[in-house]
Amino acid sequence: MVYSGSYTGSTNLSETDLTTEEYMTYTSECQEVLNFYGVSIYDIGTDEFAEEQLRLYQLSGSNCFLRTDPIPKFKGAIKYLQGVWVFNLNTCENNCNERGFCEFGTCYCYDGFFGVLCEYKTCPGTFCIYDNEFFSTSECVHCSGYGECMDGVCNCTEGYSGDDCSKQTCRDDCNFDGTCVEMYPISQCDCFGKFGGDTCQVVLCLNNCNEPYGSCNITTGICTCNEGFYGVDCSVVGMSLASFISQLGIGVFLVV
Repeated sequence: MVYSGSYTGSTNLSETDLTTEEYMTYTSECQEVLNFYGVSIYDIGTDEFAEEQLRLYQLSGSNCFLRTDPIPKFKGAIKYLQGVWVFNLNTCENNCNERGFCEFGTCYCYDGFFGVLCEYKTCPGTFCIYDNEFFSTSECVHCSGYGECMDGVCNCTEGYSGDDCSKQTCRDDCNFDGTCVEMYPISQCDCFGKFGGDTCQVVLCLNNCNEPYGSCNITTGICTCNEGFYGVDCSVVGMSLASFISQLGIGVFLVV
């Protein structure tokens, strides 16, 4: 595709647009007349051309030769670009670093790479969408949206883990009474010994105090047995030694 043209440094774009419109109107209305008489629009209005301009007006009767300033003046600085330049729609900078293909000036990266010029390595959990219809841009989500991609490796945000940051870590670090087992989508705690709960936050009682014959204090892990039951886990049925002695009426004396 070949381009050429000009640009203006005017700070008043509406003024510039109006001047451009006037110029285009003049050339479209008068160009045929000027061509017939072999006159350039750059000649019209110059002091050197004034006498010839009057003669041509009398000869043709065309108002095109009455213009003393046929080329409108821009109040802003205007620069004309010399020559032409070529925009190759199938060539991108650095040839997309040989990591993608170029189309309409946009690099479409191969799997494993991303960036304007495919200059970066993707991470596990990366997904890119290309928009070439309007803006020729690409948007990428890295590390499942829960981390930053650093040279192909995910740096997961707090609360997420795994190569692609797709797994949620265990809450409260299992209260340091268990090991976090990574699972998708939510990891689980494998608690040590007598600890239990989703985050190993409770202390378990032996045999759960043989409920309903006793209740467990999950803070201490000690059973409180119902009447008629005793033992560490409330598994013994009968009287306690103290109750047996009391019923026998045997006094216990402490001799000092």
